[in-house]
Order: sequence, then C-alpha cells, then structure tokens
Amino acid sequence: MDPAQQLTLYHFPHSLCSQKVRLALAEKGVRYATRVVNIGPAHENYEPWYMRLNPRGVVPTLVHDGEPIVDSARIVRYIDEHLPGPPLQPEDPDAHAEMEDWIQRQDRFPMRELSYSSGSSFVLPLARGTILRRARVLEAHRRRNPALDAAYRARIADVQQWRRTVSSPEAIAELRAQLTDLLEALELQLADGRSFIAGERYSLADVVWTVFLARVRFLRGDGAFTSTMPRVRAYWERVRARPSFARADIRERVKPTELLPIVLPFLLPRVGAALLVLGLLGYSVWALVS
Repeated sequence: MDPAQQLTLYHFPHSLCSQKVRLALAEKGVRYATRVVNIGPAHENYEPWYMRLNPRGVVPTLVHDGEPIVDSARIVRYIDEHLPGPPLQPEDPDAHAEMEDWIQRQDRFPMRELSYSSGSSFVLPLARGTILRRARVLEAHRRRNPALDAAYRARIADVQQWRRTVSSPEAIAELRAQLTDLLEALELQLADGRSFIAGERYSLADVVWTVFLARVRFLRGDGAFTSTMPRVRAYWERVRARPSFARADIRERVKPTELLPIVLPFLLPRVGAALLVLGLLGYSVWALVS
C-alpha cells in the first residue's frame, strides 16, 4: 500500500510545531498525505471533529494506520522509531541524553507567547484581539458539545493564561531575556567545534532547533543572531542549507499570497458589514443636510 495512504499529517503551514514534524518527515524521506487545519481566524482546530482527534486542539496531529499521534516532540520521535529512513537518534547514550536535553529546552520555551508579543504597534492589538476571540469560540463549542466539555475547558484555561502573559510587559521582558539565555547556551554547546547539537551527526535535536531558529529569525529579522553568537549563526546556515529545509517548507517569512485565502473568508464579511454601516451613516448624514 502507498505509504501516503497510511500516513496523514494534519498541520498548518506557518505553525512552528507543524514545521518540526514536516522537517522530520523530510529528513526520513517519507511520503505522506496532508490536511491543512486552519488555525487562523476560522479556528478549525477547535471544531469538534478535530478536538476528538487531538483533545489539545493544536496542530500538528500525525495519523498512522488510523492511530493519531499528538505533541510534536512525541511525533518526531515516533517518526524516527516507526518509519523508514536514516536514523535521527544517536546510539551513544551520552549523545542521546544531550539530544533529549536540547529537545526539552526548546520544547519548554513559550514561543507562542513571545510570537504574540512581537510586531508593530498596529499589528499587536490585532493579534491579541484574536486571543479573545479564541476564548469565545471555545466557549461556544463547549456549550454545544457536552461530551467534550473537559477538553474545551482545558483549552479555555490555556487561552486565558496566554492572554495574561502577552498582556504583561514584565512577563514579555522575562521571555525575551530567557530567549537570549537559550541562544547563548546553544553558542556554548557548539563551542567544541561540533557540527550538530548532539555531536557530529544530525539528530532530532537539530530538527526542532532548525525550526526554532527559523522562528527567531522570523521575529528578529536578519539580526536574529548577534555578532556575539558566531557559532549559532554558522550552525543556522549549516542546517538551513540541508535539502530537507526547502522540502519541509520551513518558514523564515510570511507568505502573504498563502495567508490571504485563509484570512479573507473571515475578513470579507466583516469588512463588507463595516462598509455597509459606513454607507448607511453617510447616507443618513447626506439626507439630514440635503
């Protein structure tokens, strides 16, 4: 049977964790089917069909032979251990422990919160406004789907915590300091001249850190890795040059032409309604003064 018929990835192109899984699949050279889940304004990831598949309501989800696997760190391990292709975990126990440590370091960092605190003074209120809408969408789904009540309540609590964090200048300042510390730790990890995080062989640690660094560059631009981090910069160029980077469609920048079809179905009705209201107001003013 065609492997693509056995393996389906539910993902979103710009999602950080979706990119990690796509990169692991690209490194293994595995064929798979895809299903884009719109985590944008449509919030398809909160619909009951997807919450049944992934109770956390996040992407990605990998379905293999009908069984869903969730959580990107778990998924990339599953890919390496259950699918054909070059091994992505070192056999040496010390190197394996290093790999696991660096996967966890990256996985613990709240990049979602930092992402929603970065941007222009015009974009930030819009981005934070979408967090409020998420809570309303989740609550509406919770009321209509009592069998999924616990899953929806957990998601609502998560969104509320997310909003509190991005609304706190102190919390955001702490996140930015943590990110700098994390990058400086990576600089030290690479100080012995190793090619990859856990030694001379590319591993799952490099899979997740390639995507993590791409997101850092997405947020910080060309100055993402300062002159005090030459090894991180060299490492980034090295992993970015791998063929899997392009095959997995790792994102360093927004692709507006791709985002527009996702956002427009949500925006157009609202823009149309706003224009209608403005038109009626204009007509009313004209009628009063004519």
